[in-house]
Amino acid sequence: MQKMKRFYYNIEFTEYIDIEGNVYNHIRNVLRLNVGDTVFLANDKNFGIYELINFHKKSIKGKLKEILPHKVPDYELVIYISVIKNRYMNYILEKLGEIGVTEIIPVYSDYSTATVTGKTFSRYREHVCNGALQAEHNFLPSLHSVMKIGDVAAIDSKNYLLSARGNNRGVPELYNKNVCLFLGPEGGLSKDETTLLIQKGFEPLTPFKSILKAETAAIVFSGMFRILMENL
Repeated sequence: MQKMKRFYYNIEFTEYIDIEGNVYNHIRNVLRLNVGDTVFLANDKNFGIYELINFHKKSIKGKLKEILPHKVPDYELVIYISVIKNRYMNYILEKLGEIGVTEIIPVYSDYSTATVTGKTFSRYREHVCNGALQAEHNFLPSLHSVMKIGDVAAIDSKNYLLSARGNNRGVPELYNKNVCLFLGPEGGLSKDETTLLIQKGFEPLTPFKSILKAETAAIVFSGMFRILMENL
């Protein structure tokens, strides 16, 4: 049996809905689905399974078959990530959603190379959710508004500052499933920012010697911690 196609479509799920825009285009012109096929939609509150019952020129009518709640994961993986160029940031966010992080907080740091507008944030949200749906997670990660680095706060459990040139090498041993990571921009953080985060409770960590690009480091290290947590 072919699995249902999954889409982020953030409208209220009622008995009948009109599917428009990019989701409509993907269903009709890319996947070429037909009347009677079903799709799995997600909004910020729940999931909805809809049967496609009528195709129009610019929309598809869907009939609700089932509503499913978002589940609460049995772990917490919080990611603070410095804002970088949009084409890299979009890719990172989609992969973080796919990995299964639970919260993402974009941060302006000294070497951030982009500004987050309302349109940018909406695109961020779409990429995060599309990644989570691709991986068939039963929840959507929370995406917080961008903040200044001075407003960053450590969580109650383990907090790590990932650094490319630190002395604290190796893979940490985890004892619970609550972890917070700070991932810096291309070129790293300034000395003052590093000192600030350490004072806030973040432990510097350099898992290996190689110098990675910001987008590579974000995916590799987030994935590493997700694997460690999965195996507790």
